Amino acid sequence: MIHKGNRTKGGTMSLDLQQKVDDLLAEFVTLVNEISDSRHLQRGIARSSLPCSLVAVLDRASLFILAQLRNHNLSSTYLYTPEVKLVADKAMSAAKWQFGFDDPFVLQFPAEMLDQKAEERREFLQKMAEEHVDSEFLRFRGFLNLLRTKPIFGPAPFAADDNLLVVLTSPGPQGTAVFMQVESAAISRKLAVRHVSGLKTNIAVRQAWQSIGMARLVVADLSSQDPDVSYALGLAHSVGKESILLYPEDGEPPVELPGTRAIAFKNDEPGLAKLSQDVAMAMESVLQPLD
Repeated sequence: MIHKGNRTKGGTMSLDLQQKVDDLLAEFVTLVNEISDSRHLQRGIARSSLPCSLVAVLDRASLFILAQLRNHNLSSTYLYTPEVKLVADKAMSAAKWQFGFDDPFVLQFPAEMLDQKAEERREFLQKMAEEHVDSEFLRFRGFLNLLRTKPIFGPAPFAADDNLLVVLTSPGPQGTAVFMQVESAAISRKLAVRHVSGLKTNIAVRQAWQSIGMARLVVADLSSQDPDVSYALGLAHSVGKESILLYPEDGEPPVELPGTRAIAFKNDEPGLAKLSQDVAMAMESVLQPLD
């Protein structure tokens, strides 16, 4: 079960509240297992059926269970925060960025259920358990349908850095000038910057792949029509990175794709100065949802 197994425990909940949380989870997972069995599903498809590290957050309206499947070093943290009211999206964000869960799931129960008897809350838990099994089964089926890939330059790095910007330019003075303007815009947004320019060696390609895999955002200078820039941008789009595309003012705008923004610029001193401002505005638009 989600809360079973040898684990460290701590937090700000009283022991009485902790026990109520554990009892509620035990009833919920029992229903999840019964539903899985009735549908002839393997119990592990629903991650709540397996031991997880978890953070239980009780605010003034809901009990949120933030959980991550784990095989060892299990922990349970119980937090009582009656002064706040969370929403599911914020809880998921906290699971990833505050508690370090890389593949979390979130359960939400009305807070008053903790004081109800098992028979009083069974109907609600039954419905919630059915929805949870449905969601977990769709997640599992999605994994089966994923394109199987084996990049020649190594496995994809999954440790994303929310403050990392990668800039793709051609080598030479023009690429350096563009990079400096983008870097200036990134620094104003307190982002770390990595410059990818020239992919003529195996090591360079691997380093570019790792940087792109970690990046929150990619900026690509298409003004020089450098094939290395196009290649690296293709990698970025393949792993779902949002991007800002720079192109010459007198040239053709790039193809519109989801998750991309295009900025035209003139390659002279005033044009590059304006480019920095335009890139800063585009970054603000892209990164705003994280604030």
